[in-house]
Amino acid sequence: MLVVGIALSAVAALFAYREYEANEVRRFSEATNEVRDSLETRARSFENMLLQMAGLYALSPKITAEEFHDYVGYAGLPRNDRGVYTFGIFKRVNQSSPEDYKMIIDVHEVNPEVPYKTATPGTDVSHDPVRMEVIRASTEAAKPKLSGLITGLANITGRGY
Repeated sequence: MLVVGIALSAVAALFAYREYEANEVRRFSEATNEVRDSLETRARSFENMLLQMAGLYALSPKITAEEFHDYVGYAGLPRNDRGVYTFGIFKRVNQSSPEDYKMIIDVHEVNPEVPYKTATPGTDVSHDPVRMEVIRASTEAAKPKLSGLITGLANITGRGY
């Protein structure tokens, strides 16, 4: 009788362990998928903003500050992407050759999940693979010349800016 009780206890413990392990694997998989989806959404959001800005400047290379603010309001950036604190593309024109300019892409973020961290400067993207991929894809699509102020882009663009 004791042997049967021990055997049943062992079977129950094995069943409980396997159930626990299956639940942990499922929870890990769900968490991984959630993080992946969040990163993909964030990358698409940044890429869309950069491509929209490239399109805006392609339509009219002389955008006024008022037109830019109108665009930001129309695009609903504060409402649609609450993590973005500021977003701007600035042109630095070479005085000797006005058609030769560099674009400075500047994105500042506020992470609502980390309230004590007020902002992350978007000009330093060298350690953020998501932003690096977004800017790489955007530069390939829009072909802007990027300022040297944006760190870590020389390897991506291959142009050494």
